[in-house]
Amino acid sequence: MGDYNMSFGTLPPYSEGESWGYYYCIDGEKHTVDSGVILKTKAQAQLAAVYDTRYKLENRIKESF
Repeated sequence: MGDYNMSFGTLPPYSEGESWGYYYCIDGEKHTVDSGVILKTKAQAQLAAVYDTRYKLENRIKESF
């Protein structure tokens, strides 16, 4: 999502059996979500990052037209 100055990624668990986390960066401001969430797989962490940023991305797409 580089065209909209947004990116995201996943954070692996610190030890086996713990939850995955994720981060997203918008306009150089990084947000990390790695506590209070129960994400058992990398795919769940990726999906959570997309959900957290979807409205911001939608607004940026609309503004670019």
